[in-house]
This record gives sequence, C-alpha cells and structure tokens, in this order.
Amino acid sequence: MLAKLFRESLPSDITCLYQKLSSRFYNFKFGDRSNNIEISIACCQLCLGVLTIENSPTDWAAIQNFLAHVFFERIRPERAENIEQAIACWQSALEVYTKIIFPLQRATIANIQTLLGYVYSERISGDKAENLEESIEYFKASLEMYTKENPTIAWAQSVGCLGDAYYNRIKGERADNLEKSIAYCESALEVYTKADFPQKWIFLQDKLARAYFLRIRGDKADNLEKSIGYCESVLEIYNQADFPQDWAFTQYLLAGAYYDRIRGNKADNLEKSIGYCESVLEIYNQADFPQDWALTQYKLGISYRKRIRGDKADNLEKSIAYSESALEVYTKADLPRNWQQTKILLAAAYFYRIKGDRAENLEKSIEYCRATLQVYTNVDFPVAWAVVQGDLALLYHNRVKGVRTENLEQAVACYEAALEICTPSKQPIECLRTSRNLGNLHFNEGNWQQAIDTYLIAITAVEQLRSWAMTDQNKQEFLEQGIEIYYNLIQSCINTQQYDKALEYAERSKSRNLVDLLANRDTYPRGEIAPEILASLAELRRQLLIAERQIQQQNNRSGQRFIDSDNSQRGVAISQSGTAIEHSDRLVSLKQELERLITTHIQPIDPSFQLTQKVEPISFEEMRSALPNDRTALVTWYIAQDKLLTFIVTPQATHPQLIESTPEAFQQFIEVLTEYQTAYSQYRERINKDWKQALPQYLAQFSQTLGLAEILQQLPPECDRLILIPHRFLHLIPLHALPIVLPDNTETCLLDRFPQGVRYAPSVQLLKLAQQWSRPPLQNLLAVQDPTQDLTFTNLEVTALRTHFQPFDRVFSHQAAQKSVLTPELLSQSNCVHFSCHGVFDFANPIQSALMMSESLVTTPDGQKIRDLEKCLTLGEIFTQDLRQCRLVTLSACETGIVDVSKQIDEYIGLPSGFLFAGSPSIVSSLWAVDDLSTTCLMIRFYNNLQQNDSVSIALNDAQRWLRQANGQEIKEMVTPWLAQSGIRPSRTIEIDAQLDRIEKESEPFAAPYHWAAFCAIGQ
Repeated sequence: MLAKLFRESLPSDITCLYQKLSSRFYNFKFGDRSNNIEISIACCQLCLGVLTIENSPTDWAAIQNFLAHVFFERIRPERAENIEQAIACWQSALEVYTKIIFPLQRATIANIQTLLGYVYSERISGDKAENLEESIEYFKASLEMYTKENPTIAWAQSVGCLGDAYYNRIKGERADNLEKSIAYCESALEVYTKADFPQKWIFLQDKLARAYFLRIRGDKADNLEKSIGYCESVLEIYNQADFPQDWAFTQYLLAGAYYDRIRGNKADNLEKSIGYCESVLEIYNQADFPQDWALTQYKLGISYRKRIRGDKADNLEKSIAYSESALEVYTKADLPRNWQQTKILLAAAYFYRIKGDRAENLEKSIEYCRATLQVYTNVDFPVAWAVVQGDLALLYHNRVKGVRTENLEQAVACYEAALEICTPSKQPIECLRTSRNLGNLHFNEGNWQQAIDTYLIAITAVEQLRSWAMTDQNKQEFLEQGIEIYYNLIQSCINTQQYDKALEYAERSKSRNLVDLLANRDTYPRGEIAPEILASLAELRRQLLIAERQIQQQNNRSGQRFIDSDNSQRGVAISQSGTAIEHSDRLVSLKQELERLITTHIQPIDPSFQLTQKVEPISFEEMRSALPNDRTALVTWYIAQDKLLTFIVTPQATHPQLIESTPEAFQQFIEVLTEYQTAYSQYRERINKDWKQALPQYLAQFSQTLGLAEILQQLPPECDRLILIPHRFLHLIPLHALPIVLPDNTETCLLDRFPQGVRYAPSVQLLKLAQQWSRPPLQNLLAVQDPTQDLTFTNLEVTALRTHFQPFDRVFSHQAAQKSVLTPELLSQSNCVHFSCHGVFDFANPIQSALMMSESLVTTPDGQKIRDLEKCLTLGEIFTQDLRQCRLVTLSACETGIVDVSKQIDEYIGLPSGFLFAGSPSIVSSLWAVDDLSTTCLMIRFYNNLQQNDSVSIALNDAQRWLRQANGQEIKEMVTPWLAQSGIRPSRTIEIDAQLDRIEKESEPFAAPYHWAAFCAIGQ
C-alpha cells in the first residue's frame, strides 16, 4: 500500500511525506534506535525511487544529503560499509548542488564539503593517508565558500577541522603539517570563544597543546611553554570528576612537557612531571586502562632515572620498579616495541644503579640489552639494532665479570658492528656517539693508531652535522661535541710523533664557522655564467647570512634535547634551530633557493662548483706555503685539557716543532689568566684600578708561564717576522707586548725582536685565505669621528689622518655619524675604514658587541647611560656588509679586538671576525678600554708610517715602539698642530693645552703597556 501510495502521489506530496516519515523515524526517541534508522533509510530510498535529478534536482539532492546523515549514524550492519554509503550520498548531493543550483546553495555546499571532510577523516576503508588527503581537500573547498574577513561559525568549523586534519596528516613533511595545524586552530579560536562555544574551544585548546608539544620548528623552549599554557586552559573545563579520561590525558601531556621543559629549574620541572604522572594513575588503572597505565609506569621510570632531587640510589630503585610494572602489560608477544623500549630503560637503570652488586647490575644491564635484539634485528630495524650494539659495547667496556681482554674484544666488535650501519653520512649522530666511545677505548688502552683512525670517523660525523645545521650557532653546538675528540686525537698523534698531523687537527678545530663563511663567500663558479646569476649568488649568500644573524641575535640560546645527559659518553645534543619561526622559515627558503640556483643555472656550466662549497682542512705543507718568505716564522697554540701545546712552523723545517707544557706550568698560566681577567673586569666596572698598574706584572707572568723564552730559542736567528695564531683565551693577551730578553741580555718586548712585524690571525687557514685577497691601495677613506661627542682627542686623530687621503676622504663626525650613513654603496667604495669612537664587547652575547654611533647612548630616568643597539653598529650587522674593496679597517676604540672565549671551542667571535668576513684582509683592533690621548698619538703615527711602509703590522709595531719611547715634548709637538684644525671648542682647547704642558715635562709619558700594547694587527 505504501509503495502504491508513493507512485500515485505528486512529487510535492512525496517530499512532504519523506520529510515527515524519514525525519520522524530518524529522530524518534522511543523503540529500538537501529530499527528506527533502518525505517528512515527505507523511506528515503522509496522517495528516490520516484524523484529524479531531472524533474526535482533540489528535492533529490536534499534527500541524498539527509540520507547521508542517516547512513553515517547507522548502527547495523557494518560501520565501514555505512560510511561508504554516506560518502556516496553526500557526493551525489554535492554534484547536484555544484552543477545545477550552485548560486543559491553556497552554505549547503560548504556544509556538505565539511561533512565529507569529516567523514573521510573517520573512513575505515581505503588507505588512511589517502583518506586524510581527501579530507583536507574537502575542508579547503568548503573554505572557498566563506571569507575570513567575515568569519562565521561554519567557517570556524571548517578551519578547526583543517587544524585537526593537518595534525593527523600522514603525507607531507611533519614539520609543515604541524605548522598548518597550529595556524588553522588558532584562526578558529577567533570565533570559537570559551564563553560562547566551550566544547569547540576546549577541542582547539587540546589540539594546540598537542601540536606545540610536538612542534619541530620554532624555539623548543617557547613551544613547550605554549603547550603547557594550552594544557592549563584545557584543565579549566576538563576536571577529574566530569571528564576523567580527558583530564587524565591532559595531565599526561603536562608530564611530558615538564619533563622536556627548558625554562625554569630542571629539578622543579622533573618534580612536576612526576606529580602529573602520579595524578594520571588516579584514573588510568591496570584493569580498565592497561596500556595507558603501562605507558604512565614507563614515563615514571624515565622520570625517576633522571630525577635530581631525592636520593639518587632510591630514585633508580623506583625507576626499576616502575619499568618492571610496565612489563606486566608490555609483553614481547602483544606489544613488542613497547616491551623493547622498556627493556632498554631497565638496561640503563641497572647500568647506573648504586644499590646492589655492581658486577651483577652490569650483567642484568647486558641481559636486558641483549633481550631487545629479539625485536630489533639488523634486517628489520638496522639503525635501532646498531644503537643497541653501541649500548652493549659500552656495557662490555665497563663489565666487571669475565676476562677483561675478552670483554674489550667484545666491546670493540659491538662498536665496529654499529659503525657498519651508522656511518657519518647517513647516521651522523649515532656515528659520533659510537666512534667517540670506540676511540676513547683505544685511547685509554694506548692503541694510538686505532684511536686516530676511529676519532677521524667521529670528526667526519661532526662535520656532517655542521653541514646540516641551519645556523652558525647550531654549527658551533655540534663542534662543541667534538672538543674532547680533538683533544685525544691530537694527543694520539703526538704520542706517535706525527707532529704534522697533530698540528693539522689542531688547526682543523679553529674558527671553523668563519673559515667556511670566508671560503664560500669568495668562491664563484667558472665558465660563462651570466652576470645576473653571479649577482643572485652573491645576494643570496648575503641574505642567508642576514637570516642567520637575525636568529642568532634574537636567541643566544638554542634548545637542546639529550639522548642521555647523565653519561658524558652518550651526551649527544640534538639541536633545534631558530628563535622566531618567520626567521627560521626564511632561512630554509633561502637555502632552498640557493640550491635551486646552483642546480639550475650553475651546475650545467660548472659541474664541480657544488664540491667547492665544502672547505677542505689545511695541510701542513699548505701552512708552510702561507709563510710569505724564508725569514718568517709562525707560532700557533692549542689549549688541551691539562696542557698547552705550542707548534712552531718555519720554512726551513719539514715538520713542526712542538713544545708541550707541563700540567703544573699550565695550571700556573690558568691562575695568572684568571687573576688578570678578574682584575680587568673590576677595572672595567670601575670597582678598582689595580689592573692598569699591575699590567706589566701580568705580562711578565704570561711570558714566563707560556714559555716564551723557549719558543724564541727554537726560531732561526735570521727570522725577522712573526705570525701568531692564538687559541681560545690567548686571543685576549697582547702577546706582542710580552717581555723577553734578547741574546745580548737586553730586556725588551716581543715586537722588538721582529723588525718586520708581529701580526695575528685567528687560524692558519684564515691567514692563507686573507693573503689571497687582492685589494686596491689605501686611497679612499671613510671615517667615523666621535659620534657620542665625548672623546675630545678623536677629533684631532681624524683631522690628522684624513690629510693622507684628501680629496678622497669621507668623514662623518658627531651628530652626523649615524649608522644610516654607512650605506652599502659608500662602504663598497672605501679602501680604508676608520672608526674613532666608543666600542664595547658584549661578554654575555658577543654577537651584540658594537661600535657606538650617534644617538646610541640613551640616558635613563635615574641618570644612567645605556646603549641603544638599534643605533649601534653591531657585530651581527657588520657581517652583512660588503668591504671587498677595503684593505684596512682600523677600530680606534675600546675592546674592539676582544673575542668570545666563554666556550671550549675557538670560534673567534668578535668585531675583527665581522670585518674579516665583510672583506677587509687587515684589521687593527684593541684588547681593552684604551686612553683617548695616547690612542690618538698612536693612530697619527700609525697612519704616518703607512705612507712609507704599506705593511700594516710593521706600521703599527713601529708606531708602538715610538709611543713607548716618545718624550713629552714629542707628544706635544705631534698633537698641537692639529688642535686648531680639529674644531674643538675654545674652552676645551685651553684644557688640552694645559694637559699637554704637563705631559711635556715627562720623559716617557706613554711607556706603560696600557697605552700602546692594546692594539693588534690581524690578518695580512
């Protein structure tokens, strides 16, 4: 009867009937729900037996839309089949709406697209990854129906669903997916407020908490703080009583975030992590939530092993107990990966265990490690298998039971097996850890050549990691991991009397980032490369450097996560770059653009150009060739763990001479250096003035503890020129001013022994690079004069030296000396750049060391003067300049030659490195806060000398000798002629005349090292 009624009725009657019957049965609250849904489906299908797309497209599409809803809610027979039916109905309805009645149904179309996106995300059939791609496409299509300018609830629903879909996405880069997930979820929150849409708001807060916890880009510390913040927002609604499982999961996420947290006190963070895990167990019990319970037990096992507070021995016992509890659920048969990870945790806990017998603990640790190999085979999980081999090697190396020689053989075998899979090019992090440990084993056993061979593998891994790093700071962090390796490698070479190799490896560790930057900056492809391509190459390199400096300036600390920070042998730091995501993204984009430029436009013409981007270490023979003539010697130092190594290179010797200090002498040197630095710091802060008076005494002590007399005995008598390559904190010492005794028993200083000059370089490789640069003669001057208007004598200084360059002199003085006047065009045209101003080295953040320009000193309300970095010329900005036409940069200011020595690596981060990279082969800079008048005299004499001898080091050294010996009358005669021309106000001129009158009566007013020894010639 019902079918007959349908056939005989008009379409309008059918529409009315299906709306009443199908809708009412679908929403009917009584009876069996599954039966009601089946009747609703039958009613819809009867309607579709009469209606067609042709005669009633709107009604037909509406029925398909409604039927899809019903199929999606259908209980029987199979969920997967019902979802497929729902998809088919919605797609049919969508086809009609988009092709026939589109203009009138934008909202309906968008709604169906959103529903299809959701259904595909829930789809059971088909490939999960492909389903998510379909889901994303439907969500994106729905957004095309809305405008963000007028966000609606429907728009927010699609945006929020996209955030969820990208979070779960399988295809594409995980980092990209998480960024999109975060962006969409945060956009949706513009509509879904806590007050109006609490459930939607809480869903998005939860998703953002998870996404920021897993986020790859951005600053790790910031990401974790945001994850914690969103978790705390979630808990404003998810309480334990009403939402126990959601509450428990959020507690677990907070436990993970606090475990990884970088900010705050580490001990406090671990306590909070443990507390949150224990809260989780109030909901997740073993009976009802076995896997969640086991996961929390495992997390507690990790947390107690890392715990700082409490008794260490008790913490390890708890770690073991929680881990063993997790194994009640994590069985090898049911959950092999979880079982394996827990076994590894137990192996680590027993390795560190304090209680119990040490030998037995190690045996259990070995047993647990070996058990994991039942899951991690070298066929199915080669890398994981290799990691376990490395762990086993460490255990056998420390094993108490058994025969020691056999244990060591077993350790070596495990290390070597691991290194067959973990190579420097494919698995550099694990390769570094394993080769370092194996190298240490050979080193401790006195197997010097095996240690050398293995350490070289580790250094190759370090270099690979540096090449992958996004910023200089990341490269530096990876290099820090190789410091101990370099120490032991160099000592192994010394023990086998391979002094040339020892020197090569010592040089290889110095100023690596600066060497790479300088070498690549001036490397251009061969062949007929279009000028615009070469220009693009240069500009991309410059932009890359700017992006790196932006990241470095905004965050002087990079987040780290440690595989195992308790054991120095496993302390491999995996660094995540970036502080601001926009800078990080820009850096990635620029690197990709550079790669495309090389691949597309350069590689076809010069196939070898890509190879030139990797800097090869310098050999000993190349070091010898860096000496300009037969009368030059090079002295380079290397500070090892407990000694000072001095290498001497001369053209006559086929091998370097080596002088090793005793540990006692090295300790004496460190004590003198510490006292010197403390005294200078107090002098700098105006706490006391002892450092200035004690400077000659410090220099004498440095000369003695560095063994300068013994070094000089090794030099050929005819040697008249010396190049010094300091290491680490030796960069802070005026080595050229150290006192010595000449063969005729005359007491003098080092620079007097070498009439052809004493100069410095950060490393031999940088010296060689700088010597290859050809620059025009000193003709065009760019000078900055007293921009803060508180250095009276700088006005005389610049007035005097500019006469050597007129009419090609550009001088910016006083208020006009703003940072903005130093345009790229002006700098690129200058052969000599002279800064006569204040300089400051920032010991806390060296990249913010600066030359102070006009308006850079700001007075605070309490009368203190502070630096405005926006108005200063910082080191980070200097790196981005182009000074490839410049031959000399003179930094006639305070502390312009100080470099960062706070880390174990020698990266030569200071103002000289910035100007070296910018293109100047010669820099004159200072090691402390210098005196205004004596510096002016030194600079006037220095530039006078340059007119007769174009060697920067000879001109500077001769000026220093003159200043030491000049009497007061000579000083007055030098300064007075420029006084009238300097533009100094009359009242100040009278004061200067009086000061010069007092100096005129002194025999050698500037003989003290404080006045002349601060300045060093660096480079050519």
